[in-house]
Amino acid sequence: MPARRRFLIVVSVLATSVFLATGSAASPPELEFAKGVVAFSRGNLEKAATHFKVVLESRPEHGQAVYYLAQAQLGLGNIKPAIELFRKAILIRPENHAIRLDMALALVRLKQFAQAEKELLVVTVPLKGRASLQYYLGFCRYRLEHYDQAIGPLQKAKQLDQGFAAAAGYYLGMAHFKLGEEEKAQEQFRQLSYLSDSDLRLSSLAQQNLSVLSQQGGSDRQRSWGAYASSGAGYDTNVMVLDSAIGDRKTSSMAFIALGGFYRPWLQKSDRLEISANVYRSFYFEEGTEGFNLTDFSSTLSWDHKFGDKLELGLFYRFDLDMLDGVSDLSMDSFGIYMQAHTAGAGLRILETTRTATGLNYRFRTALFKNDDQRDHFRHEFAARQDFILVKNKLKISIVAGVALEEARGSQWNMWGPFAELELRYKLLDSLVWRANAGWQREDYYDHYQDRCDNMWTAGSGFEWKVWDHLVLGLNYRYLNNASILGYNYDRHMLSVVIMGSI
Repeated sequence: MPARRRFLIVVSVLATSVFLATGSAASPPELEFAKGVVAFSRGNLEKAATHFKVVLESRPEHGQAVYYLAQAQLGLGNIKPAIELFRKAILIRPENHAIRLDMALALVRLKQFAQAEKELLVVTVPLKGRASLQYYLGFCRYRLEHYDQAIGPLQKAKQLDQGFAAAAGYYLGMAHFKLGEEEKAQEQFRQLSYLSDSDLRLSSLAQQNLSVLSQQGGSDRQRSWGAYASSGAGYDTNVMVLDSAIGDRKTSSMAFIALGGFYRPWLQKSDRLEISANVYRSFYFEEGTEGFNLTDFSSTLSWDHKFGDKLELGLFYRFDLDMLDGVSDLSMDSFGIYMQAHTAGAGLRILETTRTATGLNYRFRTALFKNDDQRDHFRHEFAARQDFILVKNKLKISIVAGVALEEARGSQWNMWGPFAELELRYKLLDSLVWRANAGWQREDYYDHYQDRCDNMWTAGSGFEWKVWDHLVLGLNYRYLNNASILGYNYDRHMLSVVIMGSI
């Protein structure tokens, strides 16, 4: 029961007590009204309605009696008479905007959503701080299939809460789903999956919807294609140079551009096939570094299949073609192929709960340099991954650990070693995400350089700001430290600003 109504009941009960205790001569209508309020407060709606009707027989314009009689009739299930009484109460007391809100809720019970929306719009400004108004306005628009218009009021109701956050979140997820925005829908249902005992019904419905959506990977509701373009600039403290007179490494500012896109053919709901292609071009600006400007063409083919709602299998293949501007200084043709790489992998993902998942992955990569380079190699990686979703689904933590084995054409490059990574992703706002990562990899050269052992440490952090649905700004920092027993030591700092647009 709203706090305002409880206050009126308490006041009326106190007034009745004063009348009875002091023996004051109360007029029959006022005494009947007080008796009606007491009966109403005790849940005896039929008796309360009888008292209010007696009041209205002698005082038909008694605004409070009309309003309470409407509430009693609504509670008894007599919705149409209650609506007519609410209309009468509005005419008597037009300044009481809450009466119109109650009438709108009665219209909702009759499924007259269009009429209810009109009544709610009349009091949107004076009652804008009420979560109930925002929720029912969004609910009406949802039932009228005006899904895009429902999102705003439902978001406000969720923010205001006042006991409406769970219901607003549920229909917000449903509205996003109807608009084909399945990721946003899953986020709303995921949040509802862990509600308190008082919201078990909504929590159960959200879990069911989340389970259904998790199997929609290849459905026709998912976008079948997309494209992006990004550009950025940064500062690199460890760039190799080709002119030995300058040295072997130096710092340089740089810029890059990238274009890409994907296509997803329609498959069964449990399958998703994606074909993507990307091109990347970097530019270094300091003397001697321009030879390492890189052009990379890549394409990926991936397929995912879901077994029920707990198990997912993924396969992928990726092709990379790298070209350097300075390959002529490396005894290669100018702007020729520097390296081609083929990578294939398989992964098994197990969803223990909606907040935890375990993955087992294998990856094979072969890299072929120009002119039968001694660095041509074949690399095997085995890794396990654990994902956690915490802090009301705002924080995602991923831990990866594995081992790599690399066999090269030249025996001096044969090596193996363990590696580990930690990734954090925290949603500060709906449009602002903070990311951080740290990693370690050990490389033991077991053949030609038996005494060489490198430990590579990496760390990074960045922000991703979604300015609009199709425009994202990013700020990223990355640090790399390579500590080697044989003296192959270096540090690298990379700072970049990125802007990306997509369709």
